[in-house]
Amino acid sequence: MCGAGRKLVSPDMMTVTSWHTPCTNLGVTTWQISHHGSLGTTLLCADHDAQLRAGDATWIRHAVPMDDESRA
Repeated sequence: MCGAGRKLVSPDMMTVTSWHTPCTNLGVTTWQISHHGSLGTTLLCADHDAQLRAGDATWIRHAVPMDDESRA
């Protein structure tokens, strides 16, 4: 399952986004993400993957799609 709303929850409570509630879509892309001072990996669904790639999750400071690294 997607890690958005589970492992990764937006700290901005003034603007409720899809990152606030658990996403029930299947995770398809592995990301390495620094969140709350720790580094971890999580799967994101296609929608949340696209949001992160587009820079729409500005509260995530460091994120690297692991699938892209393995292709390089």
